Amino acid sequence: MDSLKFAFDTLIVGTLALPWLAILVRMFAPGLFTDEASKNFPLLTALPEHTREAVASALIVAMGYLLGSAISRASSDFFDDEFWINLPRESTIRRSVYRDEYCGTKVAIAEIRFPVEMRQKPDVKALCWETYDKDRTDFIPEYFRFQEGKLLLAGGDKNARLKEFHDQIVVLRGAAMNGIILLFLCTFGFCAELRRGLPWRNPWRALSYAPAAEAVFYGCWSIWKHFARVVSYSDPPLAELVLVLDGTVGLLVSSHEQNSRFYRNAVWLSLVFSVIAYGGWWWTEVIYDQQVIHSFHSLPLAGAVP
Repeated sequence: MDSLKFAFDTLIVGTLALPWLAILVRMFAPGLFTDEASKNFPLLTALPEHTREAVASALIVAMGYLLGSAISRASSDFFDDEFWINLPRESTIRRSVYRDEYCGTKVAIAEIRFPVEMRQKPDVKALCWETYDKDRTDFIPEYFRFQEGKLLLAGGDKNARLKEFHDQIVVLRGAAMNGIILLFLCTFGFCAELRRGLPWRNPWRALSYAPAAEAVFYGCWSIWKHFARVVSYSDPPLAELVLVLDGTVGLLVSSHEQNSRFYRNAVWLSLVFSVIAYGGWWWTEVIYDQQVIHSFHSLPLAGAVP
């Protein structure tokens, strides 16, 4: 299993997707799994008995890596999308960290240094303005990638602490996204539980579809806004698609739950988990950005302009 150490964070994120996958199975196919393994995975019965355990382990690892890879990539877009409006996201957190580190009279770093490869020297003063100007501070993502790249080229042993923070960001960000998906699904399941037994003309039945319909509408509107602004294959609308898919599940689900408190309790548990994971990711993102800035300024930078 030593070969899996390089993908440990990815497998953790994939494992954390199992709760909402179980909720989906519970919603749409409550009798899918039985106590007999041969009925749950009939394809394994075609294999020789002495190879089934090894093949099953390989399939579990492959599915975990597949889910973890997809969620890790989607979460990086999910928590840096504009539909979060005023909530902290990756770009706004990073912009705030750079403002704190390079502006003011009590900062430890005197100046910002730019590589000569940059075509135009950015307006650093705009970073320290009280009024936020996005057009004048768009250099921050590019400059952060330059600083991070310089540190990565310095060698693996020197970047052990950076790698530790980066792995934590991947895990916490993926955990937060899994928690939000679980929260959405449990909320839609709770709404389905509320409308069970209500007549079609009851206004509360129609109102129970509102959260799912709002998610689909806001996701579709965000996708239209995304492609209306610019058509770029380097910026896929992953966050919007997740929102639309979750909302669609909420519109299609019907309650088969025997325990009336299951979804209600699951909503609160998933909410607490999501908030904890989101807060952990937020603070780790701040620490990682600070570490990149200070580590970068401790290295000699050849070919830079003040």
